[in-house]
Amino acid sequence: MPVQTTGPILCPHCGGVIPAGAPRCPYCGSAYTPEAEKEYMRKLHGVRGQLGEVANVGKEASRKEIKRLGRRVARIVAAVLVLAAVAAGIVMVRHARENARNRREYEWRANALPEMNELFEKGDYDALLEKFEEAQNGEHDLYNWEHYTFCDIYGDTKYAEAFRDGYEKGYFTKNDAEQYLFILLKFRTISMRERLPEKDREILKEYTQQYEEDLKEIYGMSDEEIKTFEQDIAKNYGYPSYEKCAGYVAEHPEIIMEEAE
Repeated sequence: MPVQTTGPILCPHCGGVIPAGAPRCPYCGSAYTPEAEKEYMRKLHGVRGQLGEVANVGKEASRKEIKRLGRRVARIVAAVLVLAAVAAGIVMVRHARENARNRREYEWRANALPEMNELFEKGDYDALLEKFEEAQNGEHDLYNWEHYTFCDIYGDTKYAEAFRDGYEKGYFTKNDAEQYLFILLKFRTISMRERLPEKDREILKEYTQQYEEDLKEIYGMSDEEIKTFEQDIAKNYGYPSYEKCAGYVAEHPEIIMEEAE
């Protein structure tokens, strides 16, 4: 049925009368094309107007947000610059202190090492040991000095003498037993120390050979047990394990003696 343009407007689908200006049939809900198009255009125009308003609001909001973010970024940048300046100042102070310490260390080594080398050549090992201990207490770095290992082990001979004396007098605590065993095993490492000069090695053997039998006589070790310890020492770059020394003493409490009444 054709759509009427004058008089009552009849729905082309159900034949009902569509009120003037209505975009849809009130009876069947079918769209009345001419009026529907007008309604669509009116809504489209309204949406465009709203979008324009939103765009204007968005531009204003964006400007505000950009300003807000700009201020925030500026604060962050300022804080970072302050922290960077503080960090740079700390680094400079540390470098200055490190340089000063290095200069002092250099001057100390230039004076102390020749004197210590001279004491070694003279055979005044007790005076050398005193200088060595003073240097260690002063936190001077002697690890790369050629006689470092000599002084380290020679110093142990003094402790060994005291521990053996205590044992002979009947006073040999658990701590004494652990430390003396550790020292005796260090004496066994003299031949394993690659950085130990041959002259130093021969001198140390003269001082430590008197304690060679204490592993058997005091600790009751068998040749096999001594060999096992030496194998562990070789694996540990020539150093005994204090933990294993303590473990051995714990397994042999008969070694420990208290002071005689």
